[in-house]
Amino acid sequence: MSTRPLSELLDCLVNETLTQEEHGTLQILLKSDKAAREQLRERLDVEAALATWASEIPQSEKGVVAPDLSAEPTSIRSHHLVRMTCLGAAAAAAIGLIILAAQLPLLLEQNDTSQASQVPLRAGPLKTRTEVGRLIQQADCKWSAPPLSNGRFAEGTLELTEGAAELRFDSGTNVVIEAPCKLQIDAADAAHLLAGAVFITVTEVSHGFLLTTADASIINEGTQYAVTHDTESTEVHVFEGAVVWTADNDALDFEDRIISGEARRFRRGRPDRPERITFGERQFVRQI
Repeated sequence: MSTRPLSELLDCLVNETLTQEEHGTLQILLKSDKAAREQLRERLDVEAALATWASEIPQSEKGVVAPDLSAEPTSIRSHHLVRMTCLGAAAAAAIGLIILAAQLPLLLEQNDTSQASQVPLRAGPLKTRTEVGRLIQQADCKWSAPPLSNGRFAEGTLELTEGAAELRFDSGTNVVIEAPCKLQIDAADAAHLLAGAVFITVTEVSHGFLLTTADASIINEGTQYAVTHDTESTEVHVFEGAVVWTADNDALDFEDRIISGEARRFRRGRPDRPERITFGERQFVRQI
């Protein structure tokens, strides 16, 4: 088992240089240590923020390469910043990136606060909701717990009673939900499936997406996959890439890697007992 610290393992995960041994070590840490899972989620939040910031720069204003900021906090990878172009001359670019680096801890602190409060979408003033993506929906959609009215959705609980809708997260992950479906949005890169069916596409600009259920966490590896969840069981169908199903019960030392073309069923309360099922029998809405 690798002895590298968690921060270095997360660096390798983001850089796609994780070895098989290190992958196993990281899975064990994420399965056994809640703090490690929180650190992973925070790291994904930072990567998503950087990707969103870079994508919003107008094409006409690109072309200046940022200087090396290796002295900045380790949560911001210097090679990732070097790839990003910015406004003005090199000196102005350096100042802008330093300001961004200083603001990121505040953004993470605000994100932690919003997750801890778990404010439902239907309650409280709009200013308490953190918007995390854009909504594309069919004309006949009906919501019990609706998204925001300006075409955006926020952290909290979404409940779709009719139709299908696509949630395009700012982090780069797209999630199609089919009614009836109840989904709790935890962050720009994480959600908890309470009931129903979802189809998830982790795009090239995304640095990962964490989906949880009542019994397990599903960690993706550059993936297209679908999940159904009800009172009896959870099914996982992998269309591209792979996912790792990790039981959230601390008493169970179990994980299952499911690759493209495979499907599993897990009975509720038995996340360590996978049942192989036929891939392709169940149909999913994959795009709106």
